[in-house]
Amino acid sequence: MLPLLLASAALVAPAAPVVQGPTVEGWIHNQAGKPLAATVGLIPMANRASSLALKSVESLGVPNKKKPGFKLPVPKPGLYLLDIRAKGYLPLQVPVLLGEEGLKGLDIMPRPEKPKGEIKPITADAKLLKAEALYAAFKTREEKGRTAQKANEKVDWTADLEALAKDLQAETDTDAQSILAMGYLGLNPMGAKLNPETAALALDKLPAKSPYWAMSPQIMAGAYAAAGRNQAYAGFREAVAKENPDVEVRGLAVFYQLAAASREGDMDKMKALYQTLTTEYKDTAAARSGKQLDPANYLGKGVAFPTFTFKDLDGKDVSLDTFKGKLVLVDFWATWCPPCVAEMPKLHEAYAKYKAAGFEILSLSLDTKVEDITPFRADAKHPMPWTHVFLGKGSKDPILQAVKLTTIPRPFLVGPDGKIVEGETIRLRGEYLMVSVEKALKALNMQAPPAAPVAPEAPKLPVEPVKEAPVTPAPAK
Repeated sequence: MLPLLLASAALVAPAAPVVQGPTVEGWIHNQAGKPLAATVGLIPMANRASSLALKSVESLGVPNKKKPGFKLPVPKPGLYLLDIRAKGYLPLQVPVLLGEEGLKGLDIMPRPEKPKGEIKPITADAKLLKAEALYAAFKTREEKGRTAQKANEKVDWTADLEALAKDLQAETDTDAQSILAMGYLGLNPMGAKLNPETAALALDKLPAKSPYWAMSPQIMAGAYAAAGRNQAYAGFREAVAKENPDVEVRGLAVFYQLAAASREGDMDKMKALYQTLTTEYKDTAAARSGKQLDPANYLGKGVAFPTFTFKDLDGKDVSLDTFKGKLVLVDFWATWCPPCVAEMPKLHEAYAKYKAAGFEILSLSLDTKVEDITPFRADAKHPMPWTHVFLGKGSKDPILQAVKLTTIPRPFLVGPDGKIVEGETIRLRGEYLMVSVEKALKALNMQAPPAAPVAPEAPKLPVEPVKEAPVTPAPAK
């Protein structure tokens, strides 16, 4: 994570401004007990991937309760990460649940990068100490899982699952229970096979109003599936949208409701939910993802895919008629888009398995220049042996307006009649692509190869936003 940027690093702390309302107050020391110059900030838990705090101060105080080393205003009650950075010390993040009374009397000692001798605990506060340790372990597992997924490797989570289950059953502190529960359920999307009873226990520790859902709100659907509570998920989702204290979590629950309504083709419900998402939650990540589900421009099941005529990379004409009688995945992508590149293994797997059944792929590139495509495909990891069209960065082609393209990858599964079979992005990404293609081939009575036995842990189909990139690439370094 990047260090917080400060306007000043003066050797003497300026007089602290008067802060109205609840605050977080305390001191930062080194291991010898001397005041330590540090940056102290608050990061909303829903924005924990960011290194920029909403509020931050420079701490250079002395251990005097009449003159706290730092004093941070609490923007509003909720779950935050107390983020502490000091030169020569490891970054420190401690989950803190802040209410109207704030939090005072903190006494924290960051861990040195190059320790000498015995290292003291970061704080004498047992509750904060436990919260920091549990969150650090949570982040370590998360990073391990992401690294493995990026490398297309599997992780044996058995020991982690057993340890988390044991700790969850033994823990009595409610906040620690919540972090442990999120840790256990969070292993589900990383390929771990959860025990249904333990998953149910974890969910019991995380009611709809729990602020700890802000740690990983996108795992809700998968968690309910892992616990065998699919029938209860819709009601829980509605409760989250009404009761959760975090605006990002509530907005995401509304997005889930909107996605479900789009699958059901309930246009009236879609309109109402889309209005809520884009007004009450207009500044949330969920609202940005929800643009693809705008009822006014609905491109879902049964709707004719916009017509087009292109030249492929070989100079041949390409249109929907080119794929007549086929099931085609129309995929907007670019080589500079990390989420697009991450999709390559599953795209190749689906193409190899279902091509004989009549499945095709049309890749529409938004690369900066057409020459970017050939070297990318020269890599044996992603030859992409299907039809390619170059649209280009900043393209004004009508197809982009027709599909309201704002992020990529943006796939559409189009049937032999030119109508959309599946237009919901999550159902055409990663491990879910295979399920959707096979389901479509069977529904269309196309000759599909024999399906392999479905393992008990076969992927469910959640309605969660996935990683995307804006259609304009990041500037070259």
